[in-house]
Amino acid sequence: MVSKNIKEEDFIYSQPPKSETISFLGKFDSYLTLFAERNNIEREAIFYNIPLLIDIFTRIDKRQDYYQYFHSEKNKTTHMSQAKEMALLCN
Repeated sequence: MVSKNIKEEDFIYSQPPKSETISFLGKFDSYLTLFAERNNIEREAIFYNIPLLIDIFTRIDKRQDYYQYFHSEKNKTTHMSQAKEMALLCN
């Protein structure tokens, strides 16, 4: 049940800054490069869908907001764990 202290305008989602999206894509590419090196795969042989990754990043960000919004208490903010974030990324 939603608390009566929550205002209607608090329900509006704000997109993450473009710089955070670019950082996410850079980290993803770095991890993929490292994965390819460790598994003797040519990096150029691995392709990924950038718009889909941006959608995934946005969904993770939305879930983080949702988690914080619905699981925090009045004087204590609850953040989603890295394990839950990774599970969303893998899903």
